[in-house]
Amino acid sequence: MGRRSTARLIAFGGLLALYAVLVAYVALVFIGPIDLPWQRVIVTMQIDPVVEGNTVRVVGTTNLADGALIDYGYWRGDAINEGPTGVAEVTDGRFSFEDEVSRLRPGRWTIETSFSTVWGSQQPKHITDVFGSEGEHLAGPQVYVDSPGDAKQIFVSTGIDIP
Repeated sequence: MGRRSTARLIAFGGLLALYAVLVAYVALVFIGPIDLPWQRVIVTMQIDPVVEGNTVRVVGTTNLADGALIDYGYWRGDAINEGPTGVAEVTDGRFSFEDEVSRLRPGRWTIETSFSTVWGSQQPKHITDVFGSEGEHLAGPQVYVDSPGDAKQIFVSTGIDIP
């Protein structure tokens, strides 16, 4: 093989590698993160609220990793943005929060908890490394997707009666 043939072969290999990188980049940008079956993590979350006078105490359990942030809020159809909201951190498979609710109107309220790597609180890097930058590795019956193409999240709610 002559020098000219070797140079052409090297140039062709370089162009082929550049093309492969370009295709991979375009796929990542337009398709988004890929959910591969061996990367999926089945996640669970439960919440148990207790109303004691004007205080609501919620204890939750989950298999999310320590440091995961759980967003929460109180909701009632006719009282949008009137209930408390906050963030609880997972430690040893548990999280908890407590709120004084005397300013809420009496009646049935919903406590909503959610975990997302996109919406709400910004998750630490060690959490997004496990569950994906868009929650693409989340799996299980509590995983929720608002619309096709949206990020996955965990969404758990329960009703309480405020006296």
